[in-house]
Amino acid sequence: MKVRYDAEEERERTRKEEEERNKRKREEEEWRARDKKEREDFQKQLGESMNTRFDVLCEALLGKKKEGSDEFEKLKRQIDKLEKLQSGFVPVMNECVSVDMTARRLHEQEEEQRKACEESERRIVILEEEVVLLRRLNEQKTSEAATWKQEALRPGNKRGAVIVEETPNQHVVFSHVVRH
Repeated sequence: MKVRYDAEEERERTRKEEEERNKRKREEEEWRARDKKEREDFQKQLGESMNTRFDVLCEALLGKKKEGSDEFEKLKRQIDKLEKLQSGFVPVMNECVSVDMTARRLHEQEEEQRKACEESERRIVILEEEVVLLRRLNEQKTSEAATWKQEALRPGNKRGAVIVEETPNQHVVFSHVVRH
C-alpha cells in the first residue's frame, strides 16, 4: 500500500515538474517571439525613417521638388546663417552685430554669472557660520537646563520643596527696606 502511494506521489511530482518545465519553456518562447517582433518593428520604423530622409536628399540632388518638402529650404537657410557667422556678422533682429560685440556680451554674461556665484557662496558661508553658532548656543542652553534639572531633583534641595506663603512680617520688612 505504501509503495503504491509513494509511486503515485512520485508520478504526481514528475508530472508537476514536467508541467513547470513546459510552462517555463512556453514563457521563454513567448518572450523570444515578443522580443523578435519588437526588433522587427524597430527595424521597420528605422527603415521608413531612413527612406524618407533619403527621398528628400535624392529630390534635392536631382532637382525634383515635391510640394510640402521644406526641409531643403530649411537646410539652405541654415547654411546661409552659418556662412554669415563665419564671415564675422551675426544677424540679430534684422541687424548685423559683429562677432567681437557678441563675444563681449558673452564675456559680460559670464562675469555676471561668476559674481552671482561668488555672492551665493559667500552667503552660504555666512549661513553655515550662523548655523554653527546656533548649534553651540542650543547645546549650551540644553546643558544649562540639564544642570538645573539635576540640581532641582537632587534630594535635600530646599528649592525643590519651596512653599510660597505670605509672611506675616512682609509689610514691616518692606517698609524697612524703603527707609534705607
